[in-house]
Amino acid sequence: MHRFLIALLMASSCGGDPHGAATYVGDVDGTDMKVGIVTEGGKVAMFFCGGPTSYTQATKWFRGTAEPMTIAFSANGWVANASASGDMATGTVDRGNGNPLHFTARKVPEDGVAGLYQLKDEHGTAGVVVLDPMHAQGALVPVDPAIAVEQIEAILPVSRTSDAIQVNVVESVPRAITVTRVHAQ
Repeated sequence: MHRFLIALLMASSCGGDPHGAATYVGDVDGTDMKVGIVTEGGKVAMFFCGGPTSYTQATKWFRGTAEPMTIAFSANGWVANASASGDMATGTVDRGNGNPLHFTARKVPEDGVAGLYQLKDEHGTAGVVVLDPMHAQGALVPVDPAIAVEQIEAILPVSRTSDAIQVNVVESVPRAITVTRVHAQ
């Protein structure tokens, strides 16, 4: 059972709406993990995506309600904390081993290709963090916890049509899927 401990405080810059939509993407220091964070209207979606060497053990979704300024999640041994100021979000993630890893994510335009994307279907929840048209990584977290996390490869350069991009699941059942931009609402 997931236990969430959430308090989100996203600082607004230049008098902007602290509850307005904001998306941050970045890297987890010293790893091949990426992070995507979406906040909007007092809600937050956060996705840590392991890379080619870690996607099976370093991929995790967090979702919940929030208030502007600091993010704190706890679920299944993982603990994630973050704060944002202006165009940057920084924080730590502990995957349950007592070793917090630092991350930095930059704010990206809501109408650009960079961002956090997902697809929920009968297989599970796919997530893709797009840093820019040439850098994206994703994974599919299966509905059945007995099934391993599957790697997703972006079709490069990443091209956004409306709110969606095409990617490939490359594991047990290779297939193309369409993931859409995450909205925290």
